[in-house]
Amino acid sequence: MTTVKTSETEHAAPTADVAPAAESASVDLPATATGAEIAGLLDALARSRVGPETRMQCKVCWYVYDPAEGCPEWQIEPGTSFADLPDYFTCPDCGHPLSSFIPAEEND
Repeated sequence: MTTVKTSETEHAAPTADVAPAAESASVDLPATATGAEIAGLLDALARSRVGPETRMQCKVCWYVYDPAEGCPEWQIEPGTSFADLPDYFTCPDCGHPLSSFIPAEEND
């Protein structure tokens, strides 16, 4: 910690050590990438962290996709994991794409 003196009072200035990430990404990262490539890599990384029973929630309208229930609006059978949804799947409530979904909280 660094000490900083202002007028007659001394204050401790916070310092932080930045440590490298403990975990390595499960997606190969290039040295340079365009915005579209970065978005694709982030989507792939997010999908790799989603388990077969993970409930996913649309971050636009809060619709929850539950693999145990499937999605009758898209004729998706119960037991279909989020990772196995077709690329053309969109939120049945608001129409946003798969990339608009995030893992749902456990108590939802």
